[in-house]
Amino acid sequence: MTRLTTPSTSTETGKLTIADLAPTAGLTDQYDDLILRLCDIETHASSLALCADITDSRTRFCYHLRHALQSDTVYLCERDTLDIVATSSSMTTEQPCSDTLALHNALTSMVSDLWNCADPIYLPEISVFPDSNKFSFSIFPLNNKCGLLLIAVDAEVEDTLVGHYLSAAISGLFDIFRKQKQPDRTTCESHIFDLLQTEFRNSSAVVADLRLSRFKQSLKATPVSFSDLTPSNDNASPEALCTELPQNLYTVAALWEGDFIAALDSHCLTESSYGYKTLCENHNLLKFETSRPLQIKVHTQSLSNSIYIDTLIKLKEKSVIHESRLTFDILSETNRDQSTVVQSDQLAVLRTEPGLPVVRNKKQPASAPVTVNISEEFDIMSAHGIGHHSNTRLNKAAND
Repeated sequence: MTRLTTPSTSTETGKLTIADLAPTAGLTDQYDDLILRLCDIETHASSLALCADITDSRTRFCYHLRHALQSDTVYLCERDTLDIVATSSSMTTEQPCSDTLALHNALTSMVSDLWNCADPIYLPEISVFPDSNKFSFSIFPLNNKCGLLLIAVDAEVEDTLVGHYLSAAISGLFDIFRKQKQPDRTTCESHIFDLLQTEFRNSSAVVADLRLSRFKQSLKATPVSFSDLTPSNDNASPEALCTELPQNLYTVAALWEGDFIAALDSHCLTESSYGYKTLCENHNLLKFETSRPLQIKVHTQSLSNSIYIDTLIKLKEKSVIHESRLTFDILSETNRDQSTVVQSDQLAVLRTEPGLPVVRNKKQPASAPVTVNISEEFDIMSAHGIGHHSNTRLNKAAND
């Protein structure tokens, strides 16, 4: 998204340049600093260390939110009874805090139906203590089954930001604190970014770039495994070795798409190829032809990605992989695309760069999508959800 800015000289020349185009802020860009503060566990580690021995996750959560929102006090109350259950002004839920009680009483006296609060709300400033400034109250219903309201007093948050986007992030952070006593920053960022992307599908460039960085870190720490290393009984047509990565990586890639899918497929290709070569060497295989084929998962969009294709060619040139032993298991980019047929434009780079032939089914009209049959070359084995036998029939039909 760009904003057209007319320079002072534009009236004289009547022309615009690239310098006149400036990026505009997205709807969620204004939340960037606030969301990053929520996830920044390390900066506030000293305050959390004060309550490290407290097993109550709600108290630890209040301490962190107090710093993250830069507020005077943060406390939780039961929705039904409006009883205070945790506060950043007390080290334990058993110890009452008179200041927090005074704040809460002032709030409930002004809002009689606080229990009925269903949406985040920013209230006008309320006078609580004599001879003191008024306090602002931001109320966030936690979006889970715990039945709690989070109330931040005098938080450094603009009233325009008190809404569902911020409330969803706070609720996600609360879930993390309930599950982990000492969560780390990477876990918080990954969980909350994914939650916001799932619910709103409108993440800022800053959030998306940081999430991609975290995703690549998790890829580096995740080795590729193989489905079954048992020797095949069929020497003439041995079953392929299928690469495996945790499903959650594919779930994240499908959520964010684009660079996430490219990073996942490139990681799978490279790690699978080197792992396969090592496996062959460990079994003292002198020829690729005597080994089981390697089947690698790949999304359709990666087959027209220049970086992916370049990686494929380099692996071939280094003799890490061999065309006759490499197959692909094509994954759909979206749930709407479940076809076993790959569109010709998606395979354009794959055909032209490595110089691999494509066979058109003679029974199909010229305008129909093509199927791929590459004998002893890169073989598109199957589409998502289609087994080897179905693809064999496809390839046989392509040769008829």
